[in-house]
Amino acid sequence: MNLTLEAIEDAMKARIADASGSGRLGYRLASVATYAGEFDDLASLANVIRSLPAVWVVLDALGKPERKGRDKWKVPATFVVMVGARNPRSAEAARHGVQTAHGLEPGSYRMLQDMWDLFAAQDMGIAVEAFQPGKTVTVFQTRVASEGISVLGLELHTSFTRTGQAMKDEAAAPELTEVGLNYHLTPDDGEADATDLVSLGSEEAS
Repeated sequence: MNLTLEAIEDAMKARIADASGSGRLGYRLASVATYAGEFDDLASLANVIRSLPAVWVVLDALGKPERKGRDKWKVPATFVVMVGARNPRSAEAARHGVQTAHGLEPGSYRMLQDMWDLFAAQDMGIAVEAFQPGKTVTVFQTRVASEGISVLGLELHTSFTRTGQAMKDEAAAPELTEVGLNYHLTPDDGEADATDLVSLGSEEAS
């Protein structure tokens, strides 16, 4: 069975959630989800802020498949892991994080490094090529009310193999070229009195 994009995305989210829940990150994420344009909708931004610190995973692009055999292709894929942090002190604190008496308030820089460590050279135990980190971009950085917000995105490059032949149309019905005829005289005794074979092909010009 071919590995699906959904399976890759789900494995990535599970790896992040496990690192958060096990204490491996040193802080707990409020949310691990598939990115659905949260920072494109300013009307819902307040709800997004309340979900921080958070990590989102999204497919960025599939590259041109490279044929590896009669029915096998290597498909390059780029996923993006987005990390989001907030801090009421400042936008800088949202990037750098703050260590308090109650624990670490993670910043986006620390969260970005954690995602690098979680995925660089890792295949998550599924049939993908080990991830290679790509470029990092700033997705969102501002102050909203009294909150400093910082969201960064890390590209992760991989590839996977797809197999199987292309779907084919159902076989067309064979062309009818001849018709057999049976002739019955009256009274009919149930047996053909004469037979004939009529060709339906086009006649050749004489």
